[in-house]
Amino acid sequence: MKNLLPAKKRTSQQNKSLHLWLTMLADEFNERGIGMRKILKPHIDIPPTAQILKDNLWRPVQEVMLGKKSTKDLTTGDIDKVFDVINRHIAQTHKIHIPFPSLEELAKSERFLKPKNK
Repeated sequence: MKNLLPAKKRTSQQNKSLHLWLTMLADEFNERGIGMRKILKPHIDIPPTAQILKDNLWRPVQEVMLGKKSTKDLTTGDIDKVFDVINRHIAQTHKIHIPFPSLEELAKSERFLKPKNK
């Protein structure tokens, strides 16, 4: 039996995590010297940014998979579905895996640990 309750819209925290993940992914691509030409566009070398990745990587997958143009329309489960597809593709093609940000992942990440002020 199908769940008759409407799916919950993506949360504010999921939205923040999505943008943080896109920033982390852009940073990793840039650190490895992988430009957008290698990611998507074969003729122009464009340095990745979170916004470029959102517009040219995340959103097209989201639209094809879910028929939704805006991330504002995503449900909590939609974020996971799109992330899984993109993450698998990036891992296979570029050997990059950045876990989707969560409090647990951020707590483990040296990249985001703040130095203690004494």
